[in-house]
Amino acid sequence: MSKPEDLSSSGPLTLRFTGVDDETTSDEETEEKNNNQKHATSSTVSTTRNGDTSNLASNHCYEHNNNSMNLRRNQLLSIPYKTYFERRERHWTFIPSTDVVVVSVAVSREHHFRLNPFLYTITLKHGDFNWTITKKYKDLVIFFERMNVFQKTAALPIPTTSHREIRRQMSHSHAIQGLTLKPDMLVDDSDINDREKLVAEKLNSIVNHPVLSLHNECIKFVESSPLSFMRELGRKYKEGIVKKLSGGYRQSCCANIGARIKWLKRWLITKDSWIAYLNPKTGHVRAVMLVDRFFHVRTGRLHTGSVKKLYIFNLSR
Repeated sequence: MSKPEDLSSSGPLTLRFTGVDDETTSDEETEEKNNNQKHATSSTVSTTRNGDTSNLASNHCYEHNNNSMNLRRNQLLSIPYKTYFERRERHWTFIPSTDVVVVSVAVSREHHFRLNPFLYTITLKHGDFNWTITKKYKDLVIFFERMNVFQKTAALPIPTTSHREIRRQMSHSHAIQGLTLKPDMLVDDSDINDREKLVAEKLNSIVNHPVLSLHNECIKFVESSPLSFMRELGRKYKEGIVKKLSGGYRQSCCANIGARIKWLKRWLITKDSWIAYLNPKTGHVRAVMLVDRFFHVRTGRLHTGSVKKLYIFNLSR
C-alpha cells in the first residue's frame, strides 16, 4: 500500500492564475491559450505557505506607482537626531536631498529709515520646517557681495588642497550672475512687487546651489545650524550669532574698567522649552538652559548698561 504524498513540506507554494480550466482540452485549444497567455499581461499572485511574502504584479502601472511611493518614503523631511553624535567632518546644516524654498518675500516700509526704508520679511520652507527671517537692504547687499567674491575667488588657480576642491566643485555647477540690488530709495511703491520677486529669485538660486549653500555666510543668512532641522527637538525659531561674556555673572574686581573681560562668539538657538548656544566653528553644544519658572530675560540700559545687551537667567544659571 503506497503512502500518500506529504503536503506539509517546507518549500514555497506558488499559485499561478493562468485562466486554464482543470478539464482536459484538445491540443489546438491548449496551443491557442498558450499563445494568448504569452501576449497578454496577466496578473500573477505569489504566496508562501507561512504567509511571509506576498507579491502582486499587475502590469507596469503598479510597478511605477510602487517605485514613486518608495522615492517619497526615502526622502527625508528632517535630520535624524542620532546623526548629530556621529563622527563626521562637518555636521549637517540642511536636510540631505531636500531643497530650501523661499516661499515669499514681503517688503514693508519703515518710515524712521530715510535712505533705505524697506524691511524684508523672508519666509522659508525646508522639509517639515517653516521659519521667517527679517533683513534690511544692507544685509542683502553684503550677502550678495560676499557670494560674488566667493565665486570669483574660486576661479583663481590658488595652489592649495582646499581651494582645488572648491574650484573643482564650482566647475561642475553653474555660476550665479547678477547678484546686485539697487538702493531702496530708487524703488517706487509701484515696483515693490517686482522687488519682492527679484529678491526671492536671487535667494532661491543661492540657497539651492550645491556649493554656495554650504558657505558660512549663506548658513548664517538663513539662520541654520546642526540642531535646526531635527524633528525631535521641536520647531525652528530665531537663531543667530551673539557675543557671550565668558564666565557668566562672575566678574572680577577689574570688571568695571573692562579689564580681563572676554567675549566669545556663540550661536544662540531658541526652541519651545529651552535655549542653547553652540560653538559656531565646531557645532558643539556649549550649554542648554530650560525655560523654567525662574526663566527671565532682561534688556535695556537700566538692567544691562547698554541697549545692545541682554541678561538671560533661570533656576540653574
